[in-house]
Parts: sequence; C-alpha cells; structure tokens
Amino acid sequence: MRVFYNRLNKQMRLQTDPSVAYSMQRHAVRIYYNNLKTDSPYNTYRKTGLPIGPIGNPSASAIAAALSPVKSNHLYFYSRPSGQILYSDTFKKHEAIIKKYKHEWANKS
Repeated sequence: MRVFYNRLNKQMRLQTDPSVAYSMQRHAVRIYYNNLKTDSPYNTYRKTGLPIGPIGNPSASAIAAALSPVKSNHLYFYSRPSGQILYSDTFKKHEAIIKKYKHEWANKS
C-alpha cells in the first residue's frame, strides 16, 4: 500500500495492473504491454492519480493497510506467480527484478 502513497506523493502514475484489467472489463491473470494502451479513466498507466472509482471490493485487512501503511521508500513492486511481492525504490532495481523473474509467468494465462 505504501508504494501507492509514495507514487501519489511524487505525482507519479500508479501503474497498477488490476486497474488495467478493470478498465478492460474482464478478469485477467496476466496483463500484456498492448493492454496498457486501453483508453479508460480506470487505466492508471494512462491516467495520473486515483481511478474515478473503486476497482474492487477490499477486505477489512486491505482497508486497515490503506489506513495505516508501513513506512518505506518503495516506488515499485513486482508480483511473482507464487504470491511473493518484491519491492524496489528505483526503476533500475525494478527492471532487474522483472528480468530475473518474468520467465515465471511464461506458462500462465
């Protein structure tokens, strides 16, 4: 959650894949680069700030995390198919993580 606060504070786009899936109005396990071009007020790769409305129904623990996020300087995160989340504070580190782990998504649809 802190990643999103950090990005908003720096006036960066949120660039979160679930907003792209929502903007396409379908469930997507994997988002492809061409999906990032979807023109929608929910697509946080194209629009700065928060989407115009909610994209899901958060759990109580997600709401608690939003109200009291842990402190960090992270601006990027990468989700592995195992569910592990890897955080980084620079785009260069984020790219290295993607390069190292993107092959894990090859057989996912």
